[in-house]
Amino acid sequence: MSYALSAMGREAASMLIRHPRPDEALDGLWPAYGKFAWNLDQVYVVEVDGQLVGGALIWDAGHEMVHLDELTVAEGFQREGIATALCLRIREDLVARGRKVLLGWTRREWFEQFAKRYGVHTGGPLTLLWWPL
Repeated sequence: MSYALSAMGREAASMLIRHPRPDEALDGLWPAYGKFAWNLDQVYVVEVDGQLVGGALIWDAGHEMVHLDELTVAEGFQREGIATALCLRIREDLVARGRKVLLGWTRREWFEQFAKRYGVHTGGPLTLLWWPL
């Protein structure tokens, strides 16, 4: 699925949100463990002009609740709507699979504010994100 970037100081480009290919290296997005084997159906990457600039992992064991983890966007691409588009795409996919809740944790105030705009329930010192789908 393609989305338009909100051009913030860069020429308008399109981004593609997809699952990674089996031969694609993910250690640029997740250096600590990007070289491990992955269930690629539970990994989302964001590609802009052929470059992986963001991604997220979900942990879906077949229950109605799915965990969102390791949401990342490369520094030069932040504040351009990439994380928003990524989360909305993940939500869309999970609704299609019949999932009911997307659960996550954050200490990032900006992500908590984003989450609240989309109806996510938050709370706690390490903010729990509870997003009814």
